[in-house]
Amino acid sequence: MVQARAAVSTEQVHAYETVLSRLLGYQSSDALRTDFRRVIVREAVDQFPAALDKVRSKGQPEERALPWAIEAAMIERLRREVPDIADVFKPEGASLPSPEVEAKVRAAWEEEAPR
Repeated sequence: MVQARAAVSTEQVHAYETVLSRLLGYQSSDALRTDFRRVIVREAVDQFPAALDKVRSKGQPEERALPWAIEAAMIERLRREVPDIADVFKPEGASLPSPEVEAKVRAAWEEEAPR
């Protein structure tokens, strides 16, 4: 049986954005909206539950879960083109990526979903 979805009001969206922006560590709802227009952030949603479990197990703030999920999505997306892409995100002993790798990461970050 298919259930009809109720329309979400503008007020509800604003409330969701306000709460989520604070929970995820954003400075504003505008910043949240900007990032969630990015394809890589939407892809990171699939990684979010595991990332949340990871930060909780390490006793870190839950705001760290979305950045970790984005890193995981970025690594997953670029792994074929850049086999050592995970090294770019390692905090210990990380070196700056080549300009080519940096351009690929930037392009993946800046790609926006159609509106």
